[in-house]
Parts: sequence; structure tokens; C-alpha cells
Amino acid sequence: MSIRVVMFDWDGTLIRSLEWKIRNGGILFSEVFGVPAPDVEAAYRLHSGIPRRELFASICKEVGLPALGKEQYAMMSARFSDMNRRVLLDPSTPGLLPEETPLALQSLREAGMVLYVSSSADQQEIIDIARSLGLYDYFISTGGEVLGSKPGFYKGRQHVDYVCQKQQVGLDEILFVGDEPTDIALGRDAGVRVAAKAGTYPAGKLAEAQPDIIIESLTELPVKLVNG
Repeated sequence: MSIRVVMFDWDGTLIRSLEWKIRNGGILFSEVFGVPAPDVEAAYRLHSGIPRRELFASICKEVGLPALGKEQYAMMSARFSDMNRRVLLDPSTPGLLPEETPLALQSLREAGMVLYVSSSADQQEIIDIARSLGLYDYFISTGGEVLGSKPGFYKGRQHVDYVCQKQQVGLDEILFVGDEPTDIALGRDAGVRVAAKAGTYPAGKLAEAQPDIIIESLTELPVKLVNG
């Protein structure tokens, strides 16, 4: 594999934040709309991996709520980010950073890879958490960035097009790493190679979406890329 750039999904791939966000989503919708938190959590799991505006719209549809207006969504999104920061920036939050993550990022940096985060989450939220966990420099020091989603600039094809232009690389030189079938579909749609990390979903489920690589640990990735 002649990979020069590795783009990572954030939640569930590099850090174990997804369960906390799902829980916060359940609490938020329950407090604001009075819907059962477990129903919201189930909807979140079903649609996880898409941009937040689409995610919230999908949750509303699943639990029988009307679509959120612009101001209502802005309020919900801001509250959700605040809730996430309180948990994910708290050093006492257990198990947030797997040991494999900094090891893999360090190995990829030493191999000369340019590293990016490509997430559907709020960009500043990711940057704050990455700094808190000591991960931010792995991306910046390689010439990469931490990319989140905003209107007109989303995880998937738009992030990939941006990276291609900035790094002057072809699609076949980029690998996207995610942990959900949605990630595999986004990578495929963007025209790049995809590695799926088992954990959030078992390897057998991920295999159904036909990624190029399936790994059980991020530490497998540098070996596969360096050795071809």
C-alpha cells in the first residue's frame, strides 16, 4: 500500500468516547423533550457517524419528534458539546484513551505518515479533548490537522477533497480508519481505502461492509502499512 496520509475517525476509533456521547444524547433529549433516554440512545447507535445536524434529525424521526428548527438545533448542539466537554475533559473519566492509540500514532509518525482526524463532531470540541489527552501534536507535527464537521464541510468526501488538495496526494494515497459501517461507506464514497477497527462492532459485522483492512488494534496499522 502506497499510503501517505492516514485519516482517523475520532469517537470509538481513537478514543472511547462514543458511549459517553450516546449517554449524553439520551439525557439531553430526555430533559428537553421528555422522551425516554433509552429510545434516544438506540436511535443514536443506529445513526452514529453522520454529521450532528443529520444525527439529531434522525434521532427526532426515530423517536417521533418534529424536526428541530435552526435556533432549537443550535441550542441543543451547544448543550450537547458542553455536556461532552464536562465528561471528556475530566481526567477522572475512566478508560477514555486506549493505550494503543498513542503507540500507533507515534509509529505512524515515525514512518513519515501525515495524520488527520476526520470526524462528524464539533471541531473545537475535538481539538480541546485531543490537547487534554496529549494527542493533538501527533497530527499537527506531521503536517496534518484535526477536522470536524461544519456546514458545507463534512466528514467523508469533503474532508478527503480538502486533504487531497492540501497534501497534493491522490485518493489511492489516503487511508481512512473508522470503527463503524457508516465510516466504511463514507470512505468508499470518497474513493479512498478504508481500514475498519473492530470493537464498536465485531469484525464479522464490519466485514459485511467490505473494508480494505480489518484490524483488532490500532497498533496493527503501522505494521500493515509499512510492510505493505
